[in-house]
Amino acid sequence: MSYLLAALEAESVRVGGALGTDGLKWAAIEKELPEIGTHDDGGASLAVNFSLEPGQEKVQRLVLAWYAPEWEGNGNPGTGGERIITQAPGNVLVPSTTGKRFAHMYASRFANAGDVAEFLALHHRQLLDRILDWQSVVYEEKTLPGWLADALINAFYYFAPCSMWAQAKDPIGSWCKPEDGVFSLEEAPRSCPHVSTLSNLAMAGPTLSYFFPECMVSSLGAYRATQKENGDIAQLLGRWSDPANAMAYDYQEVITGACYVVQVYWHWKIHGDAEFLKDFYPSAKKALEYSFTQRPDLGPAQSIAMPPFRPGTWNDSDWFEDRSYYGYVSDAGAFRLAAAEMLRECAQQMGDAEEVKRLDEMLAAGKDALQKYLWKDDHYLVYYDPQTGKQLDAFFTPDLNGQYYAHFAGVSRVLPKENVDKMLVLIRDKICKNTRTGMPPTYSNPDGTRWTGNDTGYLTGRYIYNNHEVIWNAITFIYEGQREFGLELLRKNLELSYCKWGYLWDGTNCCGAGGDTGEVNYGWDYWFNWSIWTAPAALANTDVAALMKPGGFVRRIVEAGKSATAAERKGAAGGG
Repeated sequence: MSYLLAALEAESVRVGGALGTDGLKWAAIEKELPEIGTHDDGGASLAVNFSLEPGQEKVQRLVLAWYAPEWEGNGNPGTGGERIITQAPGNVLVPSTTGKRFAHMYASRFANAGDVAEFLALHHRQLLDRILDWQSVVYEEKTLPGWLADALINAFYYFAPCSMWAQAKDPIGSWCKPEDGVFSLEEAPRSCPHVSTLSNLAMAGPTLSYFFPECMVSSLGAYRATQKENGDIAQLLGRWSDPANAMAYDYQEVITGACYVVQVYWHWKIHGDAEFLKDFYPSAKKALEYSFTQRPDLGPAQSIAMPPFRPGTWNDSDWFEDRSYYGYVSDAGAFRLAAAEMLRECAQQMGDAEEVKRLDEMLAAGKDALQKYLWKDDHYLVYYDPQTGKQLDAFFTPDLNGQYYAHFAGVSRVLPKENVDKMLVLIRDKICKNTRTGMPPTYSNPDGTRWTGNDTGYLTGRYIYNNHEVIWNAITFIYEGQREFGLELLRKNLELSYCKWGYLWDGTNCCGAGGDTGEVNYGWDYWFNWSIWTAPAALANTDVAALMKPGGFVRRIVEAGKSATAAERKGAAGGG
């Protein structure tokens, strides 16, 4: 690890030792800096003397660069790569890291902190222009209110605390291409140090595919490498900071295959890359086939069913992981149907008529079972087991998630419009009015009154909601023709989180366990909140791929971020 401080084009520069937390040293910086000691404590200081007359101004650029070419897979610097043993499903203790170090991808381009500083010194003007250019596209977009433009831009903060991009070196396997490496995201470094988490990548939407397609391909390649012969894919690339220790194959099993498929689909749709689809289609097909063949006793309607419970595996939950689910399920079921619609389109593109036929049968049976076994006049049962009769009757806002995915992906509906309309009316006219904040809790009683069932203090409770879920509900309102209410619900959620509680760069997950306030009760730096990038597609009444077409909103952002400065582009076009 090394750091570098430098001043660019400065006439009077002073350097010194570390200031640390010593107030007296800080108070004296106008006259002197601490002496540089003989022992390297890793600290340094730099000052530039200047004098300005009233009304004068001057820009003085300082550079801070750092270089940390490796990181410990166990997330603890200086521990020598010791393996961490953690508890796994069934109370089994397993190694959750490889005990190895990983090389940052940027270390393949820079040799030391001096290289980084030199690059910034030479290109800072161009980099700043590119940043201002792409952000200007966002702020100038007429379909976006200003508060939403702010939220879209600030959503990129997650990359700093959460992302890791490893070079294709040991312990990463030989399957990995040097140009790809392994790009991964810490699920939540301050609350849940899992590496990537497949379901969360699916929840995050197309942000990676939009802006960092090479990282998306790298991430998908890493998950494909975890796929077993039967098609099952790992839920985690690893734990702590280790992206090469795949595990948790059974966890949230009902959605794992679908979570992989949706990412393959939207990356293909956004970029129209036929070679990419040819490369990833076999693994996507295999993943959903495994997922859709776990309950043969239910026939093709197993497309909306939980897998059989296997003790000690924690395979009896979906993303809302604080309860067990049984039989036919509405939230995961509709999401699985959306994934099946996406895979069907991939199969058509690949000329796989047999797979199209198979998926048509499972889609029809799944949609029929949703209506027959789970629909209750104005909401869906959370689950219903046709073998035991066990059921959970509640208004569960995630039951709309499958339709949200179908909308932004641009595939056929998975929930009947008349059903969705009734649910949205109940959310708008009753459930949102049950809280002072206006946020719809994840659970309500079947009639829309406040939840009186169990309270886990995590995902289930009287006022508990998830920020991403409110975002998705708001976007679903917009897609379903209730633009004004959807935008206002989205605005209120962001204002409550960002302005009242100051969570702008905290990426909070669950809120409301402590009361009807919107205060966080669990989860920080949850990057799946960048699913807010599906909002521009909803406001344009189109799918996410359309925004990447020539002239599309996202295409213009990407082009502005890569191209010459705005002034140069204007001059090239004949402007003044």
